[in-house]
Amino acid sequence: MLRLLLHADPRDRAGRLLHKARSGLRTENYAGRTRYPVLDLQVPKPLNVHYLYVLSVLFPVDLALMLLIGKFKPRATDFILEDSKAVDLTPWKYVKPAALTCFILMLCVYALFSPIGLAR
Repeated sequence: MLRLLLHADPRDRAGRLLHKARSGLRTENYAGRTRYPVLDLQVPKPLNVHYLYVLSVLFPVDLALMLLIGKFKPRATDFILEDSKAVDLTPWKYVKPAALTCFILMLCVYALFSPIGLAR
């Protein structure tokens, strides 16, 4: 569906609106075809690698890059997050029981769909 929207014909009404919305993302590749690199996260087909495997490699690479930047060029001042008082941030008194309930329910659902439960 996303691929269909990205390649909509700019001559129809929806295509014109989409064309205007994504005009800032446009680049040209070596063959002169229009590409949208921010929205096109596909791996070349000859590699036949799922995008989650690519992301699992990119995450530690990004993490290492951020740590290196922080090590060699740290901020001059520490970052301090200022509370704008837009939301009430008082702790909820049922946080721990709710978290425990969610965790137990997740384990029950996992057990239900595992070989212990329905998958036999």
